[in-house]
Amino acid sequence: MTVPAETTPYPLTWLYAPGDRPRVVAGALASGADVVIVDLEDAVAPDRKDYARAATAELLSTPEHPVPVHVRVNALGTPPAQRDLAALAALPGLAALRLPKVTSADQVIHLAETTPPSAPGTTRLHALLESALGIERAHAIASAHPALRGISLGEADLRADLGVRGDAGLDWCRSRVVVAARAAGLPPPAQSIHPDIRDLEGLAASCAHGRAL
Repeated sequence: MTVPAETTPYPLTWLYAPGDRPRVVAGALASGADVVIVDLEDAVAPDRKDYARAATAELLSTPEHPVPVHVRVNALGTPPAQRDLAALAALPGLAALRLPKVTSADQVIHLAETTPPSAPGTTRLHALLESALGIERAHAIASAHPALRGISLGEADLRADLGVRGDAGLDWCRSRVVVAARAAGLPPPAQSIHPDIRDLEGLAASCAHGRAL
């Protein structure tokens, strides 16, 4: 895939937008965020997956975007994910693929070696660790392949897997991915999403706590 240059080496703000709502995606691109992530997974209902994929392919048919555009594909190994990769991987406007629920280095290696880019050496992958198994294998995943450019947590699913409620239950996991990323020579992980868009004080507190870790 052809990869637009990222605006900063360590983007500070990452904004998710559902792939089946093109107007919301357009607003995200104009919002001032450093990176926009078009979500084809959790934010899109099953009966909207095909539309979301088609709308995202249209968006990525051109490299002209104000900020890099990442796409979170559907769960690896599923038919929707296979269709996502086939439709989007080589489009010129795609800066990176975000891989949900990664649990092994082999998944990263497989994707890196079977998703041919449109230009050599330009594939960029980001792995989301969303389970206890993913956390236990964090360094192996982070160092799996040169195409992997970052790791981070998917905290909603991780909370469910671990059965924890408050942020304190995730502190060890957050620190674990920081250490794994550093040991693998990757950029510092971005904090996971803050789902309550009206709770700006909570967002600030979450960011400050994550940064302290």
